[in-house]
Amino acid sequence: MPTLDQTRAAVFQAIDASVGAIFAAQAARLLSKGSYLQRLPTHTTIPADGGTSAPDNVSSHPSDEHETGEEYFTLPEQMHTCTSVNVSEGPQGKAFVCVFEFDWSATGMRQRYEITGPTRADSGWSEYDPTASPIPA
Repeated sequence: MPTLDQTRAAVFQAIDASVGAIFAAQAARLLSKGSYLQRLPTHTTIPADGGTSAPDNVSSHPSDEHETGEEYFTLPEQMHTCTSVNVSEGPQGKAFVCVFEFDWSATGMRQRYEITGPTRADSGWSEYDPTASPIPA
C-alpha cells in the first residue's frame, strides 16, 4: 500500500490537472456575473486512501445561487478528492478558495489541500480529525 506522502503526491497530480479549468471557469463567471461561483462539496462520502469515487453531489448548490458549476466546467467521472469552492469579499477584493479533501484510513485523519484564487496561493497539505469539532472552514 502506498504511503501517505506517495498518496498525497498522486492526488496532487489530479488536483494540478483540474485546477486550471476551475480557475478559468471562475474568471469567466466573474466577468459574466460579477462574482465567483461557490461550489458545495462534490461528494457525500469523501474519497479515501487515494482511491477515486464518482461525485454524487454535483447537482447541489448554495441556497443563494442557482448554478452548480456544471455550467462552467465538467467534473471528472471519478475523483480522488471531495472538492468544494468557498467565496469571499473583503478589503482586497473578491476571492475564492478551492478545497480538496480525502480521508486517510490508517490514521483516521482527513487530508486537505487549499488553493486560493485568483492568486493561486496554496496552503500545502494539512490534516484534521473530521470527528472533532469544529471542522475547519
